[in-house]
Amino acid sequence: MNKKLTNILRTNVTLYFICLVLFALAAIPFDVRLAIGEGAAAVVLLPELVPYAMGRLSSWRDPFADPLGDGHQTIQSLYAIGSGGGTGLGLGESRQKHLFVPEPQNDFIFSIVCEELGFVGACAVVLLFVLLLWRGITIAAHAPDRFGALLVVGFTVQVALQAVLN
Repeated sequence: MNKKLTNILRTNVTLYFICLVLFALAAIPFDVRLAIGEGAAAVVLLPELVPYAMGRLSSWRDPFADPLGDGHQTIQSLYAIGSGGGTGLGLGESRQKHLFVPEPQNDFIFSIVCEELGFVGACAVVLLFVLLLWRGITIAAHAPDRFGALLVVGFTVQVALQAVLN
């Protein structure tokens, strides 16, 4: 399986969880949600059927099993987080983003933020995401109609889910 197909699977799983939250808030009947859950079981079992996806999951569980292969980026991001310390190396002073963490601007940007801004910066980023989630829920609670509330919840869940997954 190539990288494009992996990204499609990730997007589908993300959309599935957004739909689950919206269906629960929209009071969709339980039997409809159960049927959707059966479809999700197929998505969960899909990595067992596709060897490439199973390899990605196993390298996510234990990146040190293949430190020069699939686990390389995860290990290097852990080094970046550890080298940041309490206050970090300084904004723009990351060493891991140069040739060690491949594609640091994508999924592993948080590790570079941790290295540059340290534990304080990491806490600030997490706090900003929590604040964004709280504001999204507040805006949805005060929306003038049901469609507006569900729209805001959908956007908020998408951002929060991506933050948690990455």
